[in-house]
Amino acid sequence: RSGFRIGELLRDDGQSEAALAQWNSFIDKEITGDAALLEELRRSAIFYSGQLLQQMEQLEKARKAFVEYSRRAPDGPDWSAAQESIIAIDARIGERLLQDSRWTEGRTAITEFARIYPLDRRTRPLLLRSAHSHAEEARKLLEEIPEGSKEGETRSKANALFEQTIADLKRIIGKYP
Repeated sequence: RSGFRIGELLRDDGQSEAALAQWNSFIDKEITGDAALLEELRRSAIFYSGQLLQQMEQLEKARKAFVEYSRRAPDGPDWSAAQESIIAIDARIGERLLQDSRWTEGRTAITEFARIYPLDRRTRPLLLRSAHSHAEEARKLLEEIPEGSKEGETRSKANALFEQTIADLKRIIGKYP
């Protein structure tokens, strides 16, 4: 029990990395005692680790922690919160990829999010963001045309991206009026 509490104290003191290390050690350590209580504390440590990782923008690790919590505690007190966090992380991953100008990966992640969570409140805004990302990519392409280059190919690609923006927006508006 003290191993779990030390992690809580470290977290409350703002020492996120130390809290994560403490909880990971606690989760993996063989401890004798009340097995039910230890499993409950381990589940909580997994959930709190997921929260910290999410706050630290370590999204893939956070998602993995929430999935593990959900697997180990399907009737746990934080199951619903873990599910909501998984959905929020899936949305954030697509957004972050687009922010990093990783256009194809970001649009793919958002398309997958919309497929899995079509009725989620974040789906329409994410799809709109994805559609607008074509125009962002086109503007960046046009800004980067070097002097004396074959700008016709770049302009042609940019025009195709602008047209894709319009096509995506029409499709989204038709599906999500």
